[in-house]
Amino acid sequence: MTAYKDNVTQDLHNVKHMKFNLKTDTLSLYNLREEIHGLGYCPGGINLKSFHRFKLQVLGATKIIRHLLTKIRKSQDSSILFFSIVVVQYGFNFYLQVATLEVAIGGLTRSLSILLASTIGVNAIAPCLKNTNLTSKFLNIL
Repeated sequence: MTAYKDNVTQDLHNVKHMKFNLKTDTLSLYNLREEIHGLGYCPGGINLKSFHRFKLQVLGATKIIRHLLTKIRKSQDSSILFFSIVVVQYGFNFYLQVATLEVAIGGLTRSLSILLASTIGVNAIAPCLKNTNLTSKFLNIL
C-alpha cells in the first residue's frame, strides 16, 4: 500500500487497521502508538430504517474520537475522516432516519474542523448510493 504526500510515494507498513465493534468491544489504547496520524471512521450497515444507526455513526464517532484525540493531537499532520452519503441532499420516501443522522455527521465534521483547525484536518466524504443487489431495494423508491 502506498500513500502520496507532497508527490512522494511512502511505504505504509506502519498502517494499522483496527476492526472494532462499537456494540460489543472495548476500545483498548494499549496496542496503539503514541501518535496517530489519521483516523478513518467507517461504520458498516445498510439498514436505512433504523435509529440505531445514529448510535453507530454519530455517537460512535464521538466516542472513538474522544478516546483517541490525545494521540491524534500528538501528530503534526493528522486528520480525521468520516463517511456520509450524497443521497441525503436529495432525499426519498422513508429516508427520515438516514437524513437525520447524515446531517448530524455533516455537523460533527464542520464543528470538529473548526475546533481542531490549527492542528487536525477533519473531513467527510459522501459516496453515492450505487445500484447493486444490496442497494436495489432502496433505489427502487427514489
